[in-house]
Amino acid sequence: LILAEAYESGRGLSKNDSYAADLYQRGCETGLSKGCYRAGMRHYKGLNGEASKATALSFFEKTCEMKHVLGCSNLAMMLMAGDGGEADPARALTIYKDACERQNGKSCVQMGVALEQGSAGTADLEGALGAYGTGCDQGALEGCYRGGALALSGKAGAQDFVAAVGWFERACDSKHASSCYALGMMYHKGMGVRNSMEEARDLYDKACDLGLKKACLKKQNMY
Repeated sequence: LILAEAYESGRGLSKNDSYAADLYQRGCETGLSKGCYRAGMRHYKGLNGEASKATALSFFEKTCEMKHVLGCSNLAMMLMAGDGGEADPARALTIYKDACERQNGKSCVQMGVALEQGSAGTADLEGALGAYGTGCDQGALEGCYRGGALALSGKAGAQDFVAAVGWFERACDSKHASSCYALGMMYHKGMGVRNSMEEARDLYDKACDLGLKKACLKKQNMY
């Protein structure tokens, strides 16, 4: 696989995508989960020519059988959307749950989205909130943001301003633009925190600097 990566990137060797693809597939056939994962990614992105989602799905299936957490996450994503094969939201949710329990924060967030939207059946907003919290704890900033938004909405129970502020602050401190914007809105409107135009502007500034266009517009409208 080291040789495959060298041919794929062109680091130290002449770039050779077709040979890299062959090496990844050989690695997969010998039982190396990373080989299956990288082969799957190449087929998913069309790096071997035309994209083949069905082939990518089969490689991610093999990868997940080997307990490769990123392969499992990708498999679940494809099963949820019916990408490359028949959709199976219930199985996708089970795979996300297992990957989440193995410390893959992105899978926790995706599980939360599925639960919030009821993708595999009836929506479970309390379960979604818990999944977002776990993802946030594992460093997935989108989980902090989505958890904060759900807590703020009150859809999973009573509105929890304290939790929302805590989650937005945590993600904003790690440069998650949407969380900075959401926290700015809370200060702008005095929702669960003191009304402070200064704090709001500072947070919109930060979100703007992080590339969120609507924060730039919001900031301009305040001057």
